[in-house]
Amino acid sequence: MSIPAANQILTYKDQLQISFTSAFQYVNNSDGSGIEDVSWWRPLPSAGFYPLGDLTHPGFGDANGVGVVATVKGLQAGVLQQPTGFTKVGTFECDRINHLWFWRPTPPPGFVSLGLVVGSPGDTPPPLDVVMCIREDLVVPSAIGDMVWGGHGDESLARLWGTKTQPSPPGEAYFDPGTFVGVNDESLDAPKSDPSAYALQIDVTETPPSNPLPRPKLQSFDRPLQDVSDTVEYIVEVPWFTVVDPQLSALQQLLTSPRYRLVRTDRYHLLYSIYNEAPRDMPITRTYSWGTDATASHEFSETTGISFTLGYGGGLLDSGPSFSCTLTQSFTVTDTSTQGWQQQQTSEYGPIVCPGNTAIAIYTIASTYTLMRESGEVIAIPVPYTADGDGVSLYITTYPDPVGTPN
Repeated sequence: MSIPAANQILTYKDQLQISFTSAFQYVNNSDGSGIEDVSWWRPLPSAGFYPLGDLTHPGFGDANGVGVVATVKGLQAGVLQQPTGFTKVGTFECDRINHLWFWRPTPPPGFVSLGLVVGSPGDTPPPLDVVMCIREDLVVPSAIGDMVWGGHGDESLARLWGTKTQPSPPGEAYFDPGTFVGVNDESLDAPKSDPSAYALQIDVTETPPSNPLPRPKLQSFDRPLQDVSDTVEYIVEVPWFTVVDPQLSALQQLLTSPRYRLVRTDRYHLLYSIYNEAPRDMPITRTYSWGTDATASHEFSETTGISFTLGYGGGLLDSGPSFSCTLTQSFTVTDTSTQGWQQQQTSEYGPIVCPGNTAIAIYTIASTYTLMRESGEVIAIPVPYTADGDGVSLYITTYPDPVGTPN
């Protein structure tokens, strides 16, 4: 089984391409070890790409079409290199196998390995071309995740662990390749670190509106509409593994929607308007609500895995990499505060002076966040967000002679 390469390749800094495969070659399994049933599989990448380590698959069933791991291709010389050798990490013994060893690739200076390799029974290390190491500046350290295989036994028994990404900075995504790391420590506690615990990284693509949001203008003394019809869109494009799609498996996402779009649609929203028919000035002070309904934000996060306050992260069970992806503050409207995503807030504006014989309208920006598949299908209920009028979003217009004065 092979995965088509089209539309699923990620590029980082014009130096590293990252693709995914759900095709594997069987290596061995843990039958007879007296420990949890798992099997080990070697990724079969698309042409020109290389694996980073083997896959631990729960149970003895076929991993093809179920597991998903990352594979890599260097776009410049010196991005990838073969390991210089292998170091034994641990083993297991059973009636049918005498010492099946797990091996850690030894990276050249300035490079790192991102997973272990399962050897053949005996002491012969794997061939050097079975995996590639990546230049260290193109990856980031990962934490140790859950144990994927291991138990009590002698000091040479392997304990195998998954990895867990650290929080990424705004505008970036970290994701683990889907491989495993390991130690031969007798403790069942997760190690604090591992020489092969690294994550891949990419930049999150953001597309701001090509034109600014048109400002509303009063055309008469009549009360204007609550929401202005003019809109602009701010789009963030994220890879498939950073979205929990409630209707698709990880492999279906990879094949049918390798990219998702989170679209913020902005429009001006009327906070207050009045026609001051008196000849004298009128001071205006009002309270208003901003932010979003916490229930809507929570339900969106529960459905998709995306949080608007702390970035988002998680894993696609045993069928995809763990990840951490953080949206920028400008996209989530949290340059000043994240409180509006936690619960709706109340603020006050004013006093604002409305001249005599004049109509005035006070607006702020209302946004709607919509998550779409690559096809344009919406996969979650859109989330509304009203900006804090204390910021630059507050806009005032008058009639006659509208002045359009930002706060």
